[in-house]
Amino acid sequence: MEAQNEVTSETLATLATTAATVATQHQEYQAALGTQQQAEAALLTRIIETVKPALRALASGIYRTWRCTSGRNGCNPVEEKDYFEERGVCLVDDFDRDKDESGNRGTYGGSRLYLLSDGRLAEVDREGTWSCWQGEWDSEECTLAIVDAAHAVKTYELTDMIEVLTAKLNEQIKGVKPTRTKAARERADKLAALATLVA
Repeated sequence: MEAQNEVTSETLATLATTAATVATQHQEYQAALGTQQQAEAALLTRIIETVKPALRALASGIYRTWRCTSGRNGCNPVEEKDYFEERGVCLVDDFDRDKDESGNRGTYGGSRLYLLSDGRLAEVDREGTWSCWQGEWDSEECTLAIVDAAHAVKTYELTDMIEVLTAKLNEQIKGVKPTRTKAARERADKLAALATLVA
């Protein structure tokens, strides 16, 4: 009996020491993680301020509701969309699509992180259903909530956000906007010349 008590005492003492070490390590990790997230939030805020002048050019509509059906036998397809007032750039796309047991129907879910054209961050959550059966509707409904940089970096990867922003800016530089701008200027010059002739 004494041997059993000694083993129990030693075991309890070892467990207590190990548990205390693990608890300390966890506290240190949480503190380091908090410091990292504060630094990431500060960096994200700085990045947003840096790219803010370009956001109106990058932003597009964010849909609030969406419904579509191919109709019966693929005839009379219908699609309906309604948009939020806010426009933005999708930084992280975590929308998902799950199947039910039949494999022919399922649900839409997940969330997206947007950088709005005014520099605010927004999280868009969606719920919906889909079907492969003719005549049945696919439908989604989204909610938009403004979030801060701290929430964004805690929920999503900062590196993903930076990569998307960089890619979007590069696409815009290489896109058709400079060509359109040049054409618009040339048209404006021609119209100005015509106006002078008419006057």
